[in-house]
Amino acid sequence: MTLQAPASLRRSTPAAPDADFDTLRATALAAIQRSQAERAAPWTDHNPHDPGITLLEAALHAIADLHYRVAVRGIDAWEAEASDWRGQPPPSGVDHRRALQRVLAMPAARDQAQALVDGATSLAGAAAWIANGVGDPDGTPLAAPVAHAVARALREPLLRRAALDRSGAIDKAVADGTPVAEAVAGLGLWPEELEALATRTRRRRLARLLRDAGPDLQRLIEAAPDAAAALAALHGPFEEPGDTWLGLEDLAERRVALAVHPCPPVDPELWEDERGETTLWPPHPLQARTVEPVTSADYRRLALAAPAVRRAFVVSGRAAGIDWKGEPTGAPRPFRRGALTLVVERAGLEPPRWDAQLTGEQHSWLAATLGTALGADSGGADPDTPYPDFRALLDDSELDAQAPRRLLGDEVGAAYMRSFGVVVRAVVEVEPDGLLSAVREDALARLRAFLSSDRSSPLEPAAPAPEPLRCPEDLDGPWPPPNAVAALRADPAGEVAARGWRPGAPVRASEVAQLLHAIPGVSGITGLALRREDQPATVWQTTLAAPAGHERYCVPAFAETPDCLVVRLRSQEECPGG
Repeated sequence: MTLQAPASLRRSTPAAPDADFDTLRATALAAIQRSQAERAAPWTDHNPHDPGITLLEAALHAIADLHYRVAVRGIDAWEAEASDWRGQPPPSGVDHRRALQRVLAMPAARDQAQALVDGATSLAGAAAWIANGVGDPDGTPLAAPVAHAVARALREPLLRRAALDRSGAIDKAVADGTPVAEAVAGLGLWPEELEALATRTRRRRLARLLRDAGPDLQRLIEAAPDAAAALAALHGPFEEPGDTWLGLEDLAERRVALAVHPCPPVDPELWEDERGETTLWPPHPLQARTVEPVTSADYRRLALAAPAVRRAFVVSGRAAGIDWKGEPTGAPRPFRRGALTLVVERAGLEPPRWDAQLTGEQHSWLAATLGTALGADSGGADPDTPYPDFRALLDDSELDAQAPRRLLGDEVGAAYMRSFGVVVRAVVEVEPDGLLSAVREDALARLRAFLSSDRSSPLEPAAPAPEPLRCPEDLDGPWPPPNAVAALRADPAGEVAARGWRPGAPVRASEVAQLLHAIPGVSGITGLALRREDQPATVWQTTLAAPAGHERYCVPAFAETPDCLVVRLRSQEECPGG
């Protein structure tokens, strides 16, 4: 299985006082331990399974994420920065913000930079002059992004005054299609600044259009079968209040216009650049991402989203399969703090037997499934190449893209849903006028359907039809939508939502007897008992569990060999007075 690899990003190291997750966690744990040192019974359990540590790590993860965002975006992503002026990303090791603050805080350097800006005719020219003519306070030349930022900051007051004082003239020029330079003549604005003013005005006009013509736009988008058709339809013209016709010729504006619909026929990535950053603010609900999984239902949802997964369950402990790094695990551990296993059933295939060894292809699929659920790409697709430890690869962009996320303190593995053969011993008595062969075939068919992962039985209600997805309510995050919360409260164990046998559920002879009694023509069942096909022929039970150590991820399967099902006619002598 080949999974599409996301774009790789090299993470920057936040400058103090910002810090990465590991530093924040070490600092927080040290503070907790210091606060507990003088107590009579100090608290020392800071393992990942502790609920307090889980909550602490969740908060620190959010703080570290903000630190990374600030460090990566830098000065060129300030709110005041015109999108057309965004230059190249900062070189490694350069702190934009502090370098800019140091330059602008020194009167001599500021005056020198101002003189260079006043004599320039473009942003690129001014930045080049500043980079060559103005030094950093420590004597080193200014980096190109810092020089751009200095030029941008010194021109900002003039640009803002033009946008405020000449707003009416600029708006009319954009509406009439005339050059914006005529509306701001005499101010000496650069070409980049003129384009920024025109862009700002077009965006304001677009915002008014989306506000006033929103219902009409929504109806137009709903009629489109796909994103391409919707974007083509949004080319216009549309009627504005006052009978002004405006066609959205710009593709970027048409993409923004799609956002007026709560659930347009598009992918969330339509509003994201190649680095995954949103180009729409605030982000559309379709772009919302849920928080790190917290409950078993969260993990189950992620597993069910993986390709070729038919059913999925979450059990505590580590089952035989693969661990969170994609490495194979041997004998199962029924319980381990902080460890979970995603037990998955592969669509279109019968679950393998509980004692069967996984093939290389099965291992690859299991590793790919876990990688998809935990946010990795193709890592672990080769059973001989386990997932790398992401903590050791934070600065290796090529390998970092392959590493799954270790979600908070949980150790999440994956295992195949397995099966154990169930031998049914019973004597099925049929009325004298009944057909033995027909009853036998019916009994075998019912046992095959019931003792399978589907647990299909005419005595049990059919699986409820899935409710249609509500969009965008069911896609919004980070909190679960109300209907998901209600479903969880109504079915906390997932017994209704997950049809079929649940891993670890025992097989009871009473259920099998009820199944066989429902066959037309059957008058009685005698000698009913169950055993696993791996057990001795002398061991029979009325309640049958999976093999010891494998209960948490095994479901029953009907074993037709040996054939212990006897069908016979009921004798009149056995039923006096019949």
